[in-house]
Amino acid sequence: MLINYYFVGLVLSLVNAQCFDSPSILSGSHGLRQVNCSDPLTSIKALNLGLDDGKDARSQMPQQGKSKDGMIEVDLLCTSDENTCKMVMDTFVTASDYLTNIIKFVNPIKIQAKFVSFCLTANDCDKVMQTLGKAQSTRYHKLRGDDGKVRLYPQALAKQLNSAAIKHQFDTSGDILAEFNSDASFYFKSQGGQISRTQSDFLLVISHELLHGLGFATIYNDYLHERAVQALYPVPELLSEVGTTKVRINNFLESIFDRYIVFSNSKKTLTSITTKINGYGRDNKDKLFRNQKEAAMDFIKSDQYKVAKSLLKTAQTEGSMEFVFNTTSNVPYKSLVLETSIRPYTPASSVSHVAMKNYQNTKEFLMRPAMTPGNSLASLIAANAGSGKWDTAPYGPGIIAMLETIGYPTNQNPHPNVITEPLSDDTIIDPESDADFDTDIDTGSSSSSSSGTKSKSGSFGYKSTKISWALLSSVGIIYYMI
Repeated sequence: MLINYYFVGLVLSLVNAQCFDSPSILSGSHGLRQVNCSDPLTSIKALNLGLDDGKDARSQMPQQGKSKDGMIEVDLLCTSDENTCKMVMDTFVTASDYLTNIIKFVNPIKIQAKFVSFCLTANDCDKVMQTLGKAQSTRYHKLRGDDGKVRLYPQALAKQLNSAAIKHQFDTSGDILAEFNSDASFYFKSQGGQISRTQSDFLLVISHELLHGLGFATIYNDYLHERAVQALYPVPELLSEVGTTKVRINNFLESIFDRYIVFSNSKKTLTSITTKINGYGRDNKDKLFRNQKEAAMDFIKSDQYKVAKSLLKTAQTEGSMEFVFNTTSNVPYKSLVLETSIRPYTPASSVSHVAMKNYQNTKEFLMRPAMTPGNSLASLIAANAGSGKWDTAPYGPGIIAMLETIGYPTNQNPHPNVITEPLSDDTIIDPESDADFDTDIDTGSSSSSSSGTKSKSGSFGYKSTKISWALLSSVGIIYYMI
């Protein structure tokens, strides 16, 4: 069996500040890359997409745009014709205005956007399982929360919190990396007319993806077997002995989004699983391995890896996990049921969306994992608005509560109760102890009462690791988004 020993791409000495960068969508990887972010020259570089060597270099039109209040900046590289590039930028600006209508940004954020041919630049020419695109946080930063635990925060969020001490660690190229495929059949609102049955609304896709870039995503993954997931665990942080190649796994880091995930039946937190898995670092704190491969194989043989394998089963059990709100805002329900019915488990899709069946005809529709082409964002808003005025569209109260819970100040709640402590460049995180070690995880099954929604009957198809793919079925073509 071939094992991809990716783990994190760079092993650092103990004295460096460590951040975690996201890969380009076209790299084929979902794993975060550990980097030395105390070095001002360190900055994530999106996959070049072959533009320097003339591939799809038809225009390479760099453009800049801003939301109306100037708090979201967009740097766009577009290789389509001038009119299409203008519609792309107009759509990014509109989506940015939607966000600033609900989020009260303290500091501006930047979207690093690309609209290029994936076929010409990356030989991704499949028309049936066509990649639409993806948005994600460019970098994650370590902050200590009010519970004393260190977690990873997406850069856009870190900028809104107590971040002065880590400002030098920010990736200056942008806070959200957004890459979209110009080969796809997109509908643009500014072009006028009606959306066709085979088109995807670009505004709908961007509005969905930007929420991932803001932090609506778990970073639990299988960093050893990305193409055939066998277990789920947080991002492993590797430390090396200075002057040698010897390494050890010091810690496993969850995200701030992960902090508020609970198991539906037991109400135990995903953080409790992070603590169990971090027992590996405690048990092996004095053990050094010759290389990353040896460190990885030792982890696979551990009791903590059994916990990670058990969690994978839970993450493929429908209704087993929820995101529980922690906000003073008035929300009609206490949690969002997360998508855990996809089999096999698909990184960046499973858990990182609301449950497909629970939110089909609700105001939380935007973060479902699948959308049917031919539906515009405007039509979906109209269909789900209800009798009253929906001032925060296209974001439902649950999505807004999620943003507040992880720490974003909103116009309805500008002072969320979030306490974070930036870590200095030389901070070493001690693995947490776990006296009550157990490899069993209660999967459970969520009830509709926790989310305020009724479960609707129906089914949907296999989920690709790409941003979207087309499923030919009796109901037409369904595009899946990550």
